[in-house]
Amino acid sequence: MKDISINTLALQRFISIILIIALAVGLLHLNPKSVKAESSAEIVTFNPIVEDQGAYNGQPISDIAPNSSYVAIKSVDDQNGQWQWFNGTQWLNITDRLSLGSPLVLPANTLIRFSATPNWNGLTTINYVHYIEGSTNPNDLNNYEETVRTAQLTVTPVDDAPYLTEAGGNNYLSFSKNGAYATYPSMDIYSQSFTFESWVKIPYRMNAWERIFDTSFGMDNFNLHLAFEGGTGKMVLEALPQRGYRLNTYQARTAEAFPINTWVHVAVVYNHNQKQANIYWNGVLKGQGYMDLSNMSNAGLQNGGIQRPINYLSKSTWDQDGYFKGGMKQVRFWNKAKLQSEIINHMNKELVQTEPNLLVQYQFNEGTGETASSTGGITIPSRLISTTWMTDDGFIYGVTGKADSTLVKEFNVFDVDAGDVDRLSVSAVSSNQTVLANNAIRLAGTSSNRMIIMRPIEEGSSTITVTLNDGVNTYQSSFLLTVTSLPPGEQLEEPTIPDQPGEEPVEEPTTPDQPGGEPVEEPTAPDQPGGEPAKEPTTPDQSGIQKPAVPNGNSTPGEQTAGNDVQKKLSKTANTNKENNSATTLPDTATSQYNIVTAGLLIVGIGLLMIFLTRQKRKFE
Repeated sequence: MKDISINTLALQRFISIILIIALAVGLLHLNPKSVKAESSAEIVTFNPIVEDQGAYNGQPISDIAPNSSYVAIKSVDDQNGQWQWFNGTQWLNITDRLSLGSPLVLPANTLIRFSATPNWNGLTTINYVHYIEGSTNPNDLNNYEETVRTAQLTVTPVDDAPYLTEAGGNNYLSFSKNGAYATYPSMDIYSQSFTFESWVKIPYRMNAWERIFDTSFGMDNFNLHLAFEGGTGKMVLEALPQRGYRLNTYQARTAEAFPINTWVHVAVVYNHNQKQANIYWNGVLKGQGYMDLSNMSNAGLQNGGIQRPINYLSKSTWDQDGYFKGGMKQVRFWNKAKLQSEIINHMNKELVQTEPNLLVQYQFNEGTGETASSTGGITIPSRLISTTWMTDDGFIYGVTGKADSTLVKEFNVFDVDAGDVDRLSVSAVSSNQTVLANNAIRLAGTSSNRMIIMRPIEEGSSTITVTLNDGVNTYQSSFLLTVTSLPPGEQLEEPTIPDQPGEEPVEEPTTPDQPGGEPVEEPTAPDQPGGEPAKEPTTPDQSGIQKPAVPNGNSTPGEQTAGNDVQKKLSKTANTNKENNSATTLPDTATSQYNIVTAGLLIVGIGLLMIFLTRQKRKFE
């Protein structure tokens, strides 16, 4: 009996141990969150900002860390914008600082903000650690807590209005800064027929002989320039075809001042056979004058055989003259005297490099960089000095043509919110019904690619206004239609119009696909990723030229410019950074491991128990 009692007690102790082990493992399995990879902390929040809000003053670090005199920022989510900190002088990019390989230590009173990518909304985060109060050196990273904390900021969405651009995009080169100019190559063409043309926009009247282009060997040395006449705002082509004393001075000037705050196509034509220079605006003759540039052929010989050293856009040979302030696009030089019909035919086209007699063509649509490529016969790039790449939404180019002819204007429409794009409607009206009636306007095209087809009936001008509506927001942009006559024998090219049966005239307005004059309800959709031009929020600078919206305060790295083509992203929550060390939920593989361990221990315990009982039974027998 004594042996049996002892063995029974041992059996009870063994079973208790097995049950305790199984219970502990089971509880561990039921609450795997009790296993932490690292220490955790609650997520705090910044004040929300609004999509496309632009620059704002930010918040102090103390708002997210009220009990810490310092924090060390370990990582930021910068997929959709820039986290920035203010160093007392300017806003700096936190990611640039973190790229040096160590956290960024900031005092509690430091301002911090997020500059979101245009048209983006969603959630973004930063990860940081608190300073251990009472420590003596905040720059020593050993004096910071191990707990990694997260602060998040919400960019709330807004319903953006739809917008439109020119078919070839709306980038252009701005000369709004003081001392801004561009170069073009030396060309020995000025003693023979030539043509210069460009789209030009000025914010105010030019009064100090500001140059559009200027070429020379120096002051009073075979000079030729297109400028704004001092005090009048009129445009003048002036030539001094000799070196030294001004034996001959030739001028061709316009009768009226140049329009402001609107894009105008400028063409200057010198016809050597006729000894005449003409100035055209939007394909219409605005000024002319006698000019004989035969002596320009001696320029190189009288200057040691060198090429022309001065070939500028915006800058003058004479220092006292003003710099051009405004924008340029599609600058071209030709070694031929273009006809008026050729000017009109080409003014809205992107010409290929093999176009006959096209020497230089700077489209100025790169949007970034310190040079612009030439897609003419001479491929020397333009050097850009203190210029700015810019972009506008809306129309840039006007349309010029003859009465009783078909004219076409191509453009692109976009809705950055990518909502119900089928609801987007497009309509167009004419301001001068005598020149172009509303029922002589048709709309054509699909998706983002659209065109206006017009048939004017009288000479004159009319402002054509296109309206986009997405059911909530309305957007409008206008261009100038100019109807003129041509010299005898000149003809305009017939535009290519897609075959779209069932199109109807637009009348207050109408749709090409709905007979009977129903309101225009043209479905559109923005380009898919890879093809949509950027819509950059712009704010006018002091000169009136549109500039991209940038964060407030001093110079900020990573400003959004025309070269930054930003597509609309749908609202989404940013992934929490890996350094956000909160309590870790064990993955499915870990859960499976706990199941296996628990089952294994139970099986082993039962097996040992059976062995023990078997031995005791034999011993008892």
